Amino acid sequence: MPKPIYVLNGPNLNRLGKREPEIYGTTTLAEVEAACRNAAGEYPIEFRQPNAEFKMFPGPIFELHISNVHRREPIYHNSLVSKVATAVMMGLGADGYPTAVAAMVRLLGRR
Repeated sequence: MPKPIYVLNGPNLNRLGKREPEIYGTTTLAEVEAACRNAAGEYPIEFRQPNAEFKMFPGPIFELHISNVHRREPIYHNSLVSKVATAVMMGLGADGYPTAVAAMVRLLGRR
């Protein structure tokens, strides 16, 4: 059985679908999780939303933003994760989640 793909959501994403829908859309975190599980295929998914930042680990890391942070306030323009991430995706709304998971599956399949 393959190792799991971890989807670690940032602070307050448990409010996805309700919090600033004009920026983040109306898709809920439960709907995002279902789309990720579908995109993962045979890979197990560990889906967590801790309301805290997480420590890095030695493996492929995708940073995902629902909105295009460069169209937002300057405070969102600098990311510490981007500097160590394998890939950075943004601006695709909730659709970015299954897109990122499918890309991770392809990356892991090449290993």
